[in-house]
Amino acid sequence: MEIFRGIADKVNHSVEISGTGGDNDSQVTTTHVAVVRIGNRHVRIKSSEAVLVNNGDRIVVAGSGGRGLFKALAYRNVTTGATGNAGRIPPLFLGSLSIGFGSYFSGPLSYILMLIGAGLIVYAIRIFMAVSKLSSTV
Repeated sequence: MEIFRGIADKVNHSVEISGTGGDNDSQVTTTHVAVVRIGNRHVRIKSSEAVLVNNGDRIVVAGSGGRGLFKALAYRNVTTGATGNAGRIPPLFLGSLSIGFGSYFSGPLSYILMLIGAGLIVYAIRIFMAVSKLSSTV
């Protein structure tokens, strides 16, 4: 988990919309995405709520990334005080549910569900860690 800080530049906000189902049982999920440049690094911030970052804001992000795009799991806008993260509760809930169903079934389906559940729980823990790291930074 890395902490990256600086002045946001070339901020680009967008929205990802995905959905399933038919007429009465359709479900739509909206994800807010901001891609910003901090220094010479591009950072992607995803959240279920609007990402409150604008050009010139001082921000701190926690996440991971190699030489390419830095994927922030949590952010704090030092200029405005706004914070956000990738959403901890849905992956934690779905991971637990998947492990629960996996323990109910037997055979290959059981292992697949448990692996998916474990992956989702690990992702939720990484988001918790990112939020925790940001709260301890000044």
